[in-house]
Amino acid sequence: MASICSGVQESRFTDFTRDMWTPRFLWIPAQRMHKNTPRFHDAHRGPFIPQSAQYLLSSSLSKSARRTWWRSALGSLFFAIFCFLVGRFRIQWHKIQLTMDDKAPIIYGLEFPGRALAARVAETERIQFFCGTQSLKHENQVHLIEYDEELLGIDSKTVYQHLCGEIWHLSCSPTDVNIIATCYSHVVDNQVEMGASLWRLPPEDIESQLNASNVLMEKICDLKHGKEETMKCVLWCPVLEDANSTSAVDLCSMSNQCVNLWSLQDGPCKLHSSVVLDASGRQSFSCACWNPHNDCTQLLTGVDNSVKAWDLRTKDFSWTLDNAHSQVVRGMDHNPNKMYHFATCGDDCCAKFWDARKLDKPLITRQDHSHWVWSVRFNPHYDQLVLTSSSDSQVVLTRLASIASEPVKVGDDDDTVVHQPQKDMVIQKYDEHEDSVYSVEWSSADRWTFASLSYDGRMVINHVPSNEKFSILMPH
Repeated sequence: MASICSGVQESRFTDFTRDMWTPRFLWIPAQRMHKNTPRFHDAHRGPFIPQSAQYLLSSSLSKSARRTWWRSALGSLFFAIFCFLVGRFRIQWHKIQLTMDDKAPIIYGLEFPGRALAARVAETERIQFFCGTQSLKHENQVHLIEYDEELLGIDSKTVYQHLCGEIWHLSCSPTDVNIIATCYSHVVDNQVEMGASLWRLPPEDIESQLNASNVLMEKICDLKHGKEETMKCVLWCPVLEDANSTSAVDLCSMSNQCVNLWSLQDGPCKLHSSVVLDASGRQSFSCACWNPHNDCTQLLTGVDNSVKAWDLRTKDFSWTLDNAHSQVVRGMDHNPNKMYHFATCGDDCCAKFWDARKLDKPLITRQDHSHWVWSVRFNPHYDQLVLTSSSDSQVVLTRLASIASEPVKVGDDDDTVVHQPQKDMVIQKYDEHEDSVYSVEWSSADRWTFASLSYDGRMVINHVPSNEKFSILMPH
């Protein structure tokens, strides 16, 4: 009766003391309570239980706890490894998605050193490049290399003989795929002389010309006038989209002191006019490029560390940019999409971008190389993509969105144009070369492909990264 009134029940497992009580609700059967909680009360007895029982109890609990701990630890470890692998897989898959169109560089080796490279401009269906060798002891060659996008490799090559001497510069006709021009040095009476010539390649015949070697070229004419000088380059006048163009000049040859303009309309090689720099000989031309706008009536030239623009109609300067670089100007290119924008590069390791209407300072100055910069090229279609090559054996692809010709379009409405802020930055540095890279050229058949040539005779065909391509074609 006392137990009923007090609301508790004395447990038979607490006989060792009368001070310990286990409260239980009266409606819980005593048999169930005793059946379900014996170990609970044995655990509470602690050192008061026999030693053998205490040992058995502690060992059984430690084994069970150890097994439980190991199971939880292994489960946590396996889960962590699984999460790590899933994360890595997602990252790699994202990279694969971004670079699924990225193509490995293709390396082609010339037999001898070289520095002359040109895209086959008149060929718009196949990716083709010309390379010229520069050897004193062996007969020099002109290599025609064709790249196959489907095979992701060199599809064919043809080697032409160039018996005149070392090739210093090479260019291709923009209208005839079988005509090229070379500047070369040769020895005459124990003296080195420079010359320039036009060459006609034999007609393409798949059976006889494919992967052929020592193919002869036909000389069309020599580009020389008056006193023989150190020939620097031969530049073809760009193809004009204006159907009403009246330009009578097809190409120009540049020496130290003179620029000769040639016409091929009334004969093989007819001198049209000449521009003389300095009769005293204190200055000399270093490089040149055509202004493709305004009917090709302007020619930009590098003169030591300055830039001079010539009006070919008046044979006089249009403007002069003094001290464009702190050292010699080595290369230049005109933006094909913006009338007044052009780029220069030089021995001060810089590439500078200018507006001819405001020559007091450059629009942008880039110093992405650690040695002389020999070549700079705008992409013919997307002028925010610019290539530079240098004696530091690197080719650098840069994005210059701040001076691009076309803004980024956003939205479904074609009339809505929003200038998205894109950072001017280096997209990628290509380091497949091991010597000075003298030339870099965009392909005329594929706007995302370009080639570079280093002095050790290594020509590398590369591509714009796919993520940059997608950002241009499908802007967010």
